[in-house]
Amino acid sequence: MPVGCDWVRQALSAELDGEADPSEAAAATSHVARCLSCRAWLTGARRVDRSVRGLRLSMPVPDQTAAVLARLESEPRAKAGAPGVLAVRLGLVAVAGANLTMAACLLFGVHIGVLEPVAEHAGRELAAFQAALAAAFLASAWDGRARGRLAMVATAMVLLVATALADLSHGETHLEYELAHLPEVAGFALLALLRRSEGPAGSLRPLRLRRPKRGHLRAAA
Repeated sequence: MPVGCDWVRQALSAELDGEADPSEAAAATSHVARCLSCRAWLTGARRVDRSVRGLRLSMPVPDQTAAVLARLESEPRAKAGAPGVLAVRLGLVAVAGANLTMAACLLFGVHIGVLEPVAEHAGRELAAFQAALAAAFLASAWDGRARGRLAMVATAMVLLVATALADLSHGETHLEYELAHLPEVAGFALLALLRRSEGPAGSLRPLRLRRPKRGHLRAAA
């Protein structure tokens, strides 16, 4: 088939890259045998191809995977061990303890001064709400992650504050009873602080007690 020089040079370039169709490569080779210009172009293209391949072999690209993973691994550990972050996580444990205490009182009908007297069914529902918040706070204190929980707790806090203000304005509750919700607000603030301390993937390490290595024990002995 009659072919032009531009088409032939595209086919020859594909052949150098190992991507040419056999029939197209044969047609291009036949054209080069008759065309001095394309023959000179092919000689130069082969020279450039050999130079590029030699440069790739002489300058291998180093594998940075291990270094990048080590850096991502070390940064969250440094943040997790920071005194401020540790204090936030311990604060979340304390807040969760307060929520669980109120949940237990509501669930078993134990009345304490800071809790508003409520009906048995409403008390159980409020206990479930307190337990759910406590679970979120404890989970974040354990694994150091607030990214996926902050939005849910924030939603609960917005509704809690809005309903409290509405009930106070209508005289349906008293301020001292609403102050019992301060632990939830404090927990939300601690979650927000923890979210700021998270790494790119939110991968702070869980709180774990580490046993000393055997070599360290021998050195101490």
